[in-house]
Amino acid sequence: MGKHKTTNGQRSYLSTFVYLMAGCLACGGSASPSAPTPPQALAAAGSAVLLRDDFNGPALDTSLWFVPTGEGSFLGRTQIRPPTQALQVAGGVLRLQLDTFNPTARVPGDSFWGSEIASRMLFDRGAGLAFRARVRLVRPVPPGLVASLFSYATRGGVRDEIDFEMLTNDVDAGAPRILTNLFTNDPFSVPGRRQFVTLPASGPTEFTELEVQWMTGAVRWLVNGSVSREQTMGVPTEPMSVRLNFWAPDQNFADAFSAMLQPAASVTGNRTFFYEIDWVEIRRLGTPP
Repeated sequence: MGKHKTTNGQRSYLSTFVYLMAGCLACGGSASPSAPTPPQALAAAGSAVLLRDDFNGPALDTSLWFVPTGEGSFLGRTQIRPPTQALQVAGGVLRLQLDTFNPTARVPGDSFWGSEIASRMLFDRGAGLAFRARVRLVRPVPPGLVASLFSYATRGGVRDEIDFEMLTNDVDAGAPRILTNLFTNDPFSVPGRRQFVTLPASGPTEFTELEVQWMTGAVRWLVNGSVSREQTMGVPTEPMSVRLNFWAPDQNFADAFSAMLQPAASVTGNRTFFYEIDWVEIRRLGTPP
């Protein structure tokens, strides 16, 4: 799933990293579970921005983000490209790239070459945390790919995770949808608490704002500012990083897998696809009056 299984010139650089004691891992704070606060009340109460990246610089801001390597950097049928392979940042957009040819494959044609970024900071839930991004898939896009926005933590063979996953199998299905999922102290064999929610009629190839509100009593998934799902049971508690990735799953992820998409055995057969991120923001949710 969305996770780890087995312009230059006159444009100003607007990547902003605000390190606030209220939002850092060292100051998680605690609150007893209570009835979830309506999104309107959270907005009215204000919030503190912990990380904002508009991708207006010439390259990925590595003070904010890193590219995972080593264990956990192979997802489904996809090797995440290493940090030495620069990701495209241009026109105020980060482009996560997937190639059907993987030059690092052990056997030519056995895997794809995808992309992932992860926040360097771990974010404590505290009284409430929201992370959101404006994203789209770029046509042409084949079936069989996953483009994700998610939070993630793992320890001792289990994970906490909150997902948005755009499945390219659904791009031309006629009823645009996106997969949401939740894992709380779950082993990797568990499929999570999955639910599809509706996307705007324009679908995932038009820019869409995805947001997760992670609170003490609930997790909410919002699409273009409207709540699409709320989960009040099994809310994760561990600090997590925020990540985005683009990859091709294997047949174990049946909703996302497509046998029509296969890796290329040589660079001459390579096809390249893109998942674009306009901006990412992570903020501490305010406490309503």
